[in-house]
Amino acid sequence: MVNLRKILSLATCIALSTLIGAAQDEAKSFSKQMNELKRSGDYVYAEATASTEADAKAACADLLKIEITKELSGSDDKSQQIIKDVSDFNIEYLTQPRGELVRVFGYVKKSDIGAESSAKETLAQETTVAQPAISQPTATQPVVAEPTTQTDIQLNTTDQGLAKWQIDMIQTVAEQPTKMKAKNVLNRYKNQNKVKRLGDNTAANPRPADTFYIYYGADGAPVALLAPGSGDARYDFFTGSTANASQYSGLEHLWFQISK
Repeated sequence: MVNLRKILSLATCIALSTLIGAAQDEAKSFSKQMNELKRSGDYVYAEATASTEADAKAACADLLKIEITKELSGSDDKSQQIIKDVSDFNIEYLTQPRGELVRVFGYVKKSDIGAESSAKETLAQETTVAQPAISQPTATQPVVAEPTTQTDIQLNTTDQGLAKWQIDMIQTVAEQPTKMKAKNVLNRYKNQNKVKRLGDNTAANPRPADTFYIYYGADGAPVALLAPGSGDARYDFFTGSTANASQYSGLEHLWFQISK
């Protein structure tokens, strides 16, 4: 007589093996497709991981705004204005479960971006820099210029042992007028493997000694950019002198570690 318990046990093992194999095939398929898309050179792309698929896609779309802007405008890493609406673009996604998280890879054909005239109009509206409005001077009225959207900061990087691309990168981050814009730029650099880790004052930092910190004042503008260091005293790229990190305690800030 056939042992029913053994049959059920064998069936369970087969089912589990099938599920594990399917999951491995899915992961392999995700990585294979992603790498093929990257290597083709025909797409702009970004990837993000979050607790839900919707959140991961939203974060991925934010990063794609930066990449699509660069593709449309032909600008370099210092482009400041990012398109706000990506609904005109045909974004496709690959998704992959990662434990309790979801990994998403989003991509758009470069040929579709170039052909999308309405998207170019959107870009033109967002990237047009208003020329300073200057009134005609009189004996009692001074010349008045409107404020720009970019902070005018020149970092002091002498003798800090940084490569030119690293200097250019932290200069670009420091020039962002708000914490949110700076975080968007840092996420782009992380996607390019130029930044290893990043976070803000709400996220724990596992390697503070290897970390750059940029602090923001009450008005939201950057006030200090501190170099990595093991103690409280750190070099401030804004002033070119040593500052105590503790004096900025309580301020909004971003932290990031750059690749060597």
